[in-house]
Amino acid sequence: MHCKYSNLGHINLKVIWWLTFWALFRDLLFTKFFWKSLLDLWEKSMNWWMTVKVEL
Repeated sequence: MHCKYSNLGHINLKVIWWLTFWALFRDLLFTKFFWKSLLDLWEKSMNWWMTVKVEL
């Protein structure tokens, strides 16, 4: 019985963690700041990739 209960607790922790993660992620998703940072990151990675290609 003890093993069963601890297993349930572990599953509950996972569920809580995922819900928290999803709530935070969803909030970020709907902010312009998130999209702006994503675009900046994309531009940086593209610039980096271009410089790498030039060096090659």
